[in-house]
Amino acid sequence: FTDSSEEYGYNPPFSAVWDFGDGSAPQTLGTPVRQVTTHSYTPSNPAGLNPFTVNLTVTDGFCVQSLSKTIVLGNVPVDFTVTPLICSGAQFPVQATSPNPELITGYYWHWEYNKDQPYVFDSSNKATLQSIIRSAPGIPHTLTLVVRLASGCLDSISHPVQVSYPDATFTPPAGACVNSAVPFTGTGTPDPATGSPVTYYSWDFGDGTAHAQGPNVTHQYADTGIYTVTLLIDDANGCARTYVSPTSIHITSPLARFGWSDTSFYCPKTPLTFTDSSIGYNLTDQWNYGDGSQDNTGIHAYAGNGSYIASLTVTDAFGCTNTQPKTILIQNPIASFDIADTTAICTPLQTMFTAHGQYYDSLYWDFGDGTTSTLPVTSHFYNTLDTFYAKLFVRGPGGCFDSATRRVLVLDPNKTTQLKFSPPSACDSVPAQFDTTPPGYTKFTLVFGDGSSDSSQNTSPFHMYRSPSTYTPTLVLTDVSGCIVNFGTSSNIKVLGSVPFIGL
Repeated sequence: FTDSSEEYGYNPPFSAVWDFGDGSAPQTLGTPVRQVTTHSYTPSNPAGLNPFTVNLTVTDGFCVQSLSKTIVLGNVPVDFTVTPLICSGAQFPVQATSPNPELITGYYWHWEYNKDQPYVFDSSNKATLQSIIRSAPGIPHTLTLVVRLASGCLDSISHPVQVSYPDATFTPPAGACVNSAVPFTGTGTPDPATGSPVTYYSWDFGDGTAHAQGPNVTHQYADTGIYTVTLLIDDANGCARTYVSPTSIHITSPLARFGWSDTSFYCPKTPLTFTDSSIGYNLTDQWNYGDGSQDNTGIHAYAGNGSYIASLTVTDAFGCTNTQPKTILIQNPIASFDIADTTAICTPLQTMFTAHGQYYDSLYWDFGDGTTSTLPVTSHFYNTLDTFYAKLFVRGPGGCFDSATRRVLVLDPNKTTQLKFSPPSACDSVPAQFDTTPPGYTKFTLVFGDGSSDSSQNTSPFHMYRSPSTYTPTLVLTDVSGCIVNFGTSSNIKVLGSVPFIGL
């Protein structure tokens, strides 16, 4: 007790007398004033409230004044009740009861695991608590109420709490295929303290589709992705547990894609490398080449020409497959070309070349005179008299070749032309039989020398010379380019005789 009396016109000696109201002898204190004294009470009702009237009398020897106050000492009974069973993780209400609630100024509720945290009092004796999550089966839990009295004293009361904690678990497959039936098996374990059986299973597959019920279910995922699966269970007491799988399920749909060189055909007996451009997760390949052979290399040589359906089947890490077929033409290249102006008796000869090959990706001309070209359509000038063999080489994808050859003649008319006739001479008239051999592919006109000629291309014409004279037959040769060459011989045809002439 603290004496806070005031003195006016101090006239010692000053004294203060305390009467503590419990029948004990008064206690007298002298100067100075405002001393602190203590007193121990023995309550007559240890379990309840004990009021006492305390009186303080002060005097300075002349004036006396007294002041009385009533104090209440004792315990404030407080208690609370909880339901016999609460569900792990669920909220439940509690409310404190006391015969003297007016003496309680604050309430604080806590579990055993946070009993050492600072108290945060609430003026309401009601609370909605989040049940503790049982960390292991069979662990008991204690709920404690701490009250703060008007005097500042703290009191507490604890009750054991039975928490029902059914357990749930499942192990999803690491992965599965789009639109395949994926099995899920859930395990619900009752809380050992209650033994309440698990009666409800609900699955959330993580793809936004409707939930499925039951411990054993299947689900089809309509799209690829990585999904988190959740299982909710309830036991017979209505206590729930949600289990989120720590591992996700990977739903895949591999896509087989492949190709080869830029063309749709390829050489036989040449290793062809297929290019795999498939999309998927940890893919393995299986190639079927369409000719009865298959492997996982993607490299194959076809034995002969033909059309084959090659296919690639890819399988990912979860057994999901996809196949793509493609038709491939295996074909040797075919060399062919057109040629114009292949024969001449004059230089230069301009010859036209036009390639008409098939199943090739590159070509090469060898004109037979040491010159070459790679143009599909080209012309070439031959500048010497000779026989040339022009060749076209075509190369197919893979390196196989084919060739075609045509002859080009730039003829020397003096070596290839013959002009024969008989008899060389006779009287009056000469019947002459000609035998001509012109250069190949060359037009000719046989000029008899007597003003007549024959351009019928008859190589054995007959001609009658009727007037006495000497005649020199010649062949006039004309090639396709318009070049003209006159070919004659050293022999002559003579018609012997005289021509009458009368002079007047």
